[in-house]
Amino acid sequence: MESLRVSGLISGMDTDAIVESYMTSAKAPINKLNQQIEELNYEKTTYNSFITMVTDIKNSLLDLKMESTFKSKVTTSSQENIATATSSITTNPGTYTLKVDQVAEPAYASSIYTNKVLSQTGAGIKSFSPSYSPYDQLEGTHTVDIYTGSNYGYNDKWFAKDTFKSNTNETYTVNHSNTADKTLVNGNGELTQDVKGDFTFVYTYNGEENLFTINMDYSSGTSLNKIASDLDLEINAKLDALHGDNAQQTMKVTLNLDDNGFNFSFYDVDSQNDIEVLGFVDINQTGTPGDAGYTPTATTQLINNLGLNLIYESETTKEITNIMVSNSSEKLGTKLNSSDQGGFFAPGKLEFEDGKGPKEGTFKIYQDSSAVCRPETYTTFYGDTFDKIKNANPAVDKDKINEWLNTKIGSKTKAGNTFFDDDTVFSDLNGKFYINGVEIEIGDYTQLTPNDLMAKVNGSGAGVTMTYDYDKNIFQISNNDGGAVELTLGNKGLDTSNFFEVFKVGLNSGATYVRGQNKGSLDTATVINKLDPSFTYPIKSGTFSINGVSIYIDITKDTINDVINKVNKSGAGVTMTYDSTTDKFSLTSTNDERIKVGGKNDTSSFLLSAGLLYNQTTETVIGTEGKDAVFTMNGVKYTRDSNNVSDVVPGMSFTINATGTTVFNVKIDTDKAVSALAEFASKYNTLINALNPTEIAYNDDIRDKYSEPLNDDDKASMSEDEIKTYQENYEKIAYYDLVTRSSELKTLKTNIRSALTKLVDSDNSKYSSITQIGINIAGSDTQDITVTKVGLLFDVTTDKTELEEYIKENSKFISILSENPEDVYKFFADSKTVYTTDSSGKETSSIENVGFARVFSDFLDDNINSTSALYKKTSTNGTIESEISSLKEQIESQTTRVEMYLERLYSQFAAMEEKLSTLQQSSSYLTNLSSGSSS
Repeated sequence: MESLRVSGLISGMDTDAIVESYMTSAKAPINKLNQQIEELNYEKTTYNSFITMVTDIKNSLLDLKMESTFKSKVTTSSQENIATATSSITTNPGTYTLKVDQVAEPAYASSIYTNKVLSQTGAGIKSFSPSYSPYDQLEGTHTVDIYTGSNYGYNDKWFAKDTFKSNTNETYTVNHSNTADKTLVNGNGELTQDVKGDFTFVYTYNGEENLFTINMDYSSGTSLNKIASDLDLEINAKLDALHGDNAQQTMKVTLNLDDNGFNFSFYDVDSQNDIEVLGFVDINQTGTPGDAGYTPTATTQLINNLGLNLIYESETTKEITNIMVSNSSEKLGTKLNSSDQGGFFAPGKLEFEDGKGPKEGTFKIYQDSSAVCRPETYTTFYGDTFDKIKNANPAVDKDKINEWLNTKIGSKTKAGNTFFDDDTVFSDLNGKFYINGVEIEIGDYTQLTPNDLMAKVNGSGAGVTMTYDYDKNIFQISNNDGGAVELTLGNKGLDTSNFFEVFKVGLNSGATYVRGQNKGSLDTATVINKLDPSFTYPIKSGTFSINGVSIYIDITKDTINDVINKVNKSGAGVTMTYDSTTDKFSLTSTNDERIKVGGKNDTSSFLLSAGLLYNQTTETVIGTEGKDAVFTMNGVKYTRDSNNVSDVVPGMSFTINATGTTVFNVKIDTDKAVSALAEFASKYNTLINALNPTEIAYNDDIRDKYSEPLNDDDKASMSEDEIKTYQENYEKIAYYDLVTRSSELKTLKTNIRSALTKLVDSDNSKYSSITQIGINIAGSDTQDITVTKVGLLFDVTTDKTELEEYIKENSKFISILSENPEDVYKFFADSKTVYTTDSSGKETSSIENVGFARVFSDFLDDNINSTSALYKKTSTNGTIESEISSLKEQIESQTTRVEMYLERLYSQFAAMEEKLSTLQQSSSYLTNLSSGSSS
């Protein structure tokens, strides 16, 4: 610890400044030593950067040693929609013509049989229990309206009209029959006489006319709904057998009613094929109507009376309608639940609140073939009812509501003759309000109607729809995107309009918030009896059968994944999968035979719940039959059980996608070799540039200003920009001097040029130099000696992309590679076995590198390995580190001497001060003594 120094008190001298001036001179040797250490550190860093550059070149040579770099093939297909292909290095370049006659398809089946749920109550419906039908496969919503009165020319009837819309807004084509004769059919849509005969169904299938016979045998009193239901089942079965045999629904037959009477409707629901109904005939009928002597047969007369003889041209629609009529609610209820009368539009049984029949109103049934059968719903704010509506007697009708919705709100503070409550305050309606974070502004509410304001909300971009519900007499705001998506009304602190209060859609105004429901899917990792959501149709433990193989599941232990694994590991010969996006199961066969599901001894309802069958205990053939791929390659015909083929052309694998003809063109993938060569050239040019720095003459003014590194004292008196400028110039000088003076780097510069142009001694390649395969020195193509002498490859750049472009556009390398890939590969990567025999006659072998990439890599390794000059200079115990250690020792010794010198200076100055103090005291004494004598 330094002693307390108080200097110059007696002498008045600035002792510290004097000492500091002495110390500056004393520290000069230390500063010089530190500068030498900094120069050595920079030298080590620079040498290490060269080692890194050499290593980068060595690493870039790895790809140039690989056969795939030069002999990989690129294969193009003239028609990728028909087939695509890849080729290995063993595939011969050329063209290959593939003609595909048939695409391979495994036998396949997926969830198609629909589950059903009561998605909206109403019309006195308490519950709904679904049943299953082989051709009930449409997915969507049944909206059923129950109403009474005089309609379509019938008085005092109860009507049930079903309007079905698909989930995907599907468009159907429909043919309607002529109206049934009222002498044959009564007002309830029931036969008044027996119908019996063989009716021939005439139709076109993808433009080709076909027919088949349907036997009808119905007694008087049978509902036309029953006939429509039977026609639906039989026509689908016949069409399936004749054209698909894949258990797919192709048609929906319904009963409809208009002012003329009842008629049948035939909807084409097959999106893959065009089906048009032409009508029904009696094939035993002779003659033509209108001809002399023409007499219709009894069957023809029945066909005519049912209206099935005349089928109108098809039209398009997005709705499938079906109607049922009866004399009373109770009888309509019986009819809806009676399969003998045609049954409900969606197979199943309705339970009524009064136990007898429906009431007027609307209810909805949702159906799809997913495991979790439930519709996606929308997050909604349901507003509160307005007092004027709630308390109105008689009730306000829809026309009056519409009148109010189209009436300008006006500037009054009272609601006037509109439905707004009398205490509604409109003066705060102008301003801003927010929905889902989107700002909506009302400028002058007095000029706007409620419909105008709803339109403003709907067009705001907030992703919502605002409507008025005439049944509930409330406003409501719903998200446009379905599912459990948040809907936010208002933005606290920013809302200036009382819009939500005026329209009573805010929570503070009595509104109800209902979060939307996602469609739902199964958690495949959860035990089945704990699933939430779970299967719509509950699963029971037990066995189910696929292709005659019985599989057991325990719903208290097994997950969906467990069940899938059991199926896939069984001997059923199928692969089961579950798609959580569609919430459906699928089965893919390992062969082309159609898949069979169900069996008389099955006790588990798993396949039924999964939508894979409609009758648990009946073996059912489902899905499509598999096919082999049939194709011709270069004139030779082949059949394979897969679309992935790899045994026809050596080294080529191709995938068949569709029928047709395509041509595969196989050629050398030159891009791969160009990329590898450009990478090597980039790294090589980087090193060459580094070994050829920009010249700095020894008489250059820059050397006078920036020849030595800065010390701490220098930096203390400089700005950051000055320090940066100095450092850049210093390093430029230091780098140039090091590279031009270093024997190690000068040797590397000379030797690497020689190694680059060294001839390759390979017996397996006709090329022996880099110039023979199209690798040129930059400037050689333009005879620019200034550029050529630097020794860069290809072009004056280190950018790999630019080098790739140069090689592609200016080098003959690509053409040489395309014509002689084997020779180019051997030029770069060849090696040979060398045998030697020692004095005892023992023979040994070794591998000798002869290819350019291998020999050049060995050369580079010799320049950076542990025996190299660069390594010896830069290693932990290398010459540079040794010099730095020696300088640090000198600094430590010099620092000790400086500190001792400092202490000595302060001691001398302290002694001087002490002597001056003594003299001053003596002087004071004499002065005082003299003053005393004189007095």
